[in-house]
Amino acid sequence: MYSPLRRAWPLAATLIVALAATVLPTPTPAYAASAYVEGTDAAASLFDPTEVVDIDLEMPDSSLAALTQEMCNGGEYQPGTLTVRTATATYGPMTVGIRLKGCWGSFRTLDAKAGWKIKVNWISGQTILGIKKLTLNNMVQDGSMIHEAIGYRVFRSMGVAAPRVGYANVSLNGAEYGLYANIETLDKVSLPRWYGAAQTTHLYEGSYWTDAISDHVANFEIDEGADDRSDLQALADANALSGTAWWNAIRARADMNQMTAMWATEFYIGHWDGYVDHVWNNYYLHSTPTGQFTMLPWGLDQTFSSELSFNARSDNGVMFRKCVTVPACKTLYATNLLKLKSRVSALNLPAMVTAVSTAINPSMEADPRKETDPASARYQQTATASFIRTRVEQLNSWIAANLPSRVVASSRVSGASSTVSWTATNPHGLVVDHYQVGIRKAGVWRYYTKTVRAFSVTQLPNSTVSYKVRAHTALGYGPWSAVTTTVRR
Repeated sequence: MYSPLRRAWPLAATLIVALAATVLPTPTPAYAASAYVEGTDAAASLFDPTEVVDIDLEMPDSSLAALTQEMCNGGEYQPGTLTVRTATATYGPMTVGIRLKGCWGSFRTLDAKAGWKIKVNWISGQTILGIKKLTLNNMVQDGSMIHEAIGYRVFRSMGVAAPRVGYANVSLNGAEYGLYANIETLDKVSLPRWYGAAQTTHLYEGSYWTDAISDHVANFEIDEGADDRSDLQALADANALSGTAWWNAIRARADMNQMTAMWATEFYIGHWDGYVDHVWNNYYLHSTPTGQFTMLPWGLDQTFSSELSFNARSDNGVMFRKCVTVPACKTLYATNLLKLKSRVSALNLPAMVTAVSTAINPSMEADPRKETDPASARYQQTATASFIRTRVEQLNSWIAANLPSRVVASSRVSGASSTVSWTATNPHGLVVDHYQVGIRKAGVWRYYTKTVRAFSVTQLPNSTVSYKVRAHTALGYGPWSAVTTTVRR
């Protein structure tokens, strides 16, 4: 296993740590956060995507024999030992619980690149910098090894609760397993950072064609909370409705601004294996004590390659399908697509691709269990940056195609005034929030905002007034109408 940290630690120091009676970090200077570290909590340093740490696991034969090596069935945690070494500190060795993780596509057994779940609080009250669980993804479905670090950052920038990501070189009983993504676990430690203390009633995990409908309520796994699914059933009951009735019911049970931000981001990064496309997989539903739901992403390893349409299809997740039939909801979705365009630009993701790739590639190249050769990995990293650059152009095309259509304006004189009126626009399912009316008198255009489709002004004798009108939605203005003119004799 490549690791400059590992080479820097002599055997004597390792033996001293192993003999330590208490689990305390080695005293070191304060951590110097990189530009990609988020949060002020003590654990933030573990989720620096430009810093590869070392994680050593030790398991006795009895624990190895008891591990469940079945796809989609992690089984029970088995006792083992964990040591984590960062650039500035060592944590452990400490007794923890260890099990395998992974499902369709990502599961690997111990003789390959197994994925890991580690229960740090196997001993009550024990943590690493406050963290109770570690999730180590093997990245066998992400040849670039950067998709999760990049993708979750986009979600977080949109205000969607999403894990932070670091990297680790992992070994088991001295055998090198290679480079892993250290994905922040969604649990009682991380969720309060987003929702506040005591604001998680349930965290439901949705996977493989599981949606928030009555027939599927029992299929959700409860990751946090009691086995009382009445809040989820209430959400499903709302989804049995349609149109305005659905909209009124769902707004009482879900934060629809957050939901539409989640869906917009899934589409943008090409998360075909998430909720909004067709698999209804890799997502969480979080409920608060008031019964309000939000949605959280998961499983971003296969993103940044599928150029998903921003339009709805018949096999999309049920809430998105219903959303785009209601102008107020589709307007939230469009608003979040515009916000996403701005946030992605501000994040400068191509630069992050370069920074993360540069940091992890020595470990990627030395990974003895990787399933993608280094040349292919570097190619996929470059392709990720290209996807990011191209995707904004595709979103711009969608925005242009969904701007309100040109209205037809007509004007007439009546007494001492003239009136312009106009036809309805095609807003492509969005709310028309206003019309802009241009009025030219004496050669000067002045502009007015109106919410009705007619406007009257005083017109002096022997004068000419010209009008033009355009409609506005969340995506912006449509084209101006042809100019119409009135002449008062």
